This record gives sequence, C-alpha cells and structure tokens, in this order.
Amino acid sequence: MNFSNEMIFRYDNSKHYPNLKTFPHHKHLPQSVIESNEPQFNSILAEIEILVMTNKNNDENESRF
Repeated sequence: MNFSNEMIFRYDNSKHYPNLKTFPHHKHLPQSVIESNEPQFNSILAEIEILVMTNKNNDENESRF
C-alpha cells in the first residue's frame, strides 16, 4: 500500500483466475492481474527495494526544483 492507501502490488495463489498460465499463482497490480510464478521471498524484497529506491530518487529530484 502507498501513502494514499492504494495497493502497489500483491502476489496471490487463490484459485480465481483459472485462465492464467501460472494458475493458481498470479500478481495483482493497481489496474490489472498478471501471470506470475510463485515468488521467492528474496525476489519480493528486491522488488520492494527497487520501488522504494525509485520513489526516493523521484522525491529527491522533485525537491530540487
């Protein structure tokens, strides 16, 4: 969740998207659901780190102007 209480992403293995090749595994994004293999914990942490660092860099760039 972001500061606006909006979902950024989440992984799921509920059986409600049987048409996906990676069924039952999938990933929820803010506007869609995509195929995703079962993620490893380290890969989720790396994904979060990238998002945090990207957001931090964007915030720093915006504060310069």
